[in-house]
Amino acid sequence: MPLGLDRVTMFSGPVIICEGEPDFLSLLEASLRVGKPVEVVGICDMASGWRNEWTPHLSQATRVIVATHDMGNGYKLAAQVGVALTSYFGKAHAEKVFGRYLFDENQDANDMLKAGSLEPWLNGVLTNG
Repeated sequence: MPLGLDRVTMFSGPVIICEGEPDFLSLLEASLRVGKPVEVVGICDMASGWRNEWTPHLSQATRVIVATHDMGNGYKLAAQVGVALTSYFGKAHAEKVFGRYLFDENQDANDMLKAGSLEPWLNGVLTNG
């Protein structure tokens, strides 16, 4: 099971799906710094992608944001989550809650946290959609 997935089942707010432990921890830290409630799900094996059985855990999410690298497995993950949301909850709900933000290939959430740019990015994503 991905990191944090067990916590999102009862969470009514935005959920960010990211790649790996460093980005998972960085996004949680950034959410605390900006003072906005958000849960994070970290996919530790990007090659395996998103499994359909994980989708029901997102039933209370007000937004589901895939934030990962702008490359092969990142595109794959975003597409898989979008299809899973549509299949499980319907097209209207998926269009309402789903978003994707692909980081540059050479930068991710952990890099952005170190550079001081993750908090403004997260605040913008959560505020402006």
